[in-house]
Amino acid sequence: MTACFSLRSLPNPLAEEDCDCGVSIRFIESAVTRRPDLKSIQRHNQSDSEQQAPNRPWPVRRTAWLMTAAAVALSALPVLAQDDAASDPLSGVRVQRNFGPSQGQAVDSWIAAQIRKLKQGVSSDAVEAAKQLRQSIRQEMNNPASTPQYISHLAERMGAAAVAEYGAGEGPEDLEVDRAIARVLKDLNRVPVRDGLVAGLKHPASEVRYLSARTFAELRGAISDDAATTRSVITVLKAAGVDESNGTALAAIYQALSYTQDRHRVEALTALVDVLAAQVTRRKDGQQVIATRAELTAFTFIRRVRDALTNQQLNATLVQQLAATLALDVGRFSSAMPAEKINLEERIEECESLLDDLTSPLSGGSVRKEMKKREAGTEESMSLELIKWVGAEGQAGALNSSPWSVPVGGL
Repeated sequence: MTACFSLRSLPNPLAEEDCDCGVSIRFIESAVTRRPDLKSIQRHNQSDSEQQAPNRPWPVRRTAWLMTAAAVALSALPVLAQDDAASDPLSGVRVQRNFGPSQGQAVDSWIAAQIRKLKQGVSSDAVEAAKQLRQSIRQEMNNPASTPQYISHLAERMGAAAVAEYGAGEGPEDLEVDRAIARVLKDLNRVPVRDGLVAGLKHPASEVRYLSARTFAELRGAISDDAATTRSVITVLKAAGVDESNGTALAAIYQALSYTQDRHRVEALTALVDVLAAQVTRRKDGQQVIATRAELTAFTFIRRVRDALTNQQLNATLVQQLAATLALDVGRFSSAMPAEKINLEERIEECESLLDDLTSPLSGGSVRKEMKKREAGTEESMSLELIKWVGAEGQAGALNSSPWSVPVGGL
């Protein structure tokens, strides 16, 4: 005999349904915690006893009801799973360790949806829209179910999304979108975002370039584990540094190039010297007039790896660029505004100190000593000390001869 009842009775503890098998089941508050009125059920069944099979004892009927209720609950699971997938499309993806086309498409679709939300929100509140995007990514990163493989895949696809979005538009809202994406790549802080960082270094907005270079700087340790990747990144950073006109972004590029590991530092230093040379040329040509603090970052790296300067040609090239930088800074000193003069004082201090270290026991001038006097005629005294280094017409400087071969005047 099959126990039957209407699903509509489940929510109603007082509902009673008669099934075609002749058994009446009354739900009173809970069929599990309270027994039904057995006498009432027996009287009802006895009235039609000739047509019905003998009454089953209560435990049997209770078991039948529980089994039916369990079947109803289990039948609802596919619906619940569908609802869960709709509200959280990554629920079955973030636990994966291998990613095929279907999982990749799910991640791409989710990222595209987040970027659509960002674009919709930027017009009303750019700050809040960017905040929401970053929170969405951080929730995925911090989700206990997220596997390392999933986070890496998410980072790689977010980098690909950045490549597609950067430069898609040139309006103020487009720029806000790109800034927000650049911050997300920095939050992800994983090597797989590399393609997005490379694209960011070429972005017209200096903030995006800065964030991209800064992220590369923070990833130096992870990048250096792979020699081919490191060489590729150094090449990209060198190209970006040669063209960079913003001091903050340039400082981040210098920092990103600061690989101190034995296997990378010579290559990194060579690229950094090339960037220094390009920046000297920009200042000589008038493309960049104001002195920033960017080169201070480069000087710090040079000091840390100067023991690696066993290649005389590289050493000489570096000294030439330092001498040119010193000459430009001394020439700018007298006309600089107070804020820039502070930058120049630090640059001159560090640059001349490096020249002393790299060319020892050669004796040049002492520009920084005269600079610290801060008295009338200081600028002229600084220029005279500079000549002791780089020479002037009719007067040789310490660096004009081999092996340094600095041009007369430093430039």
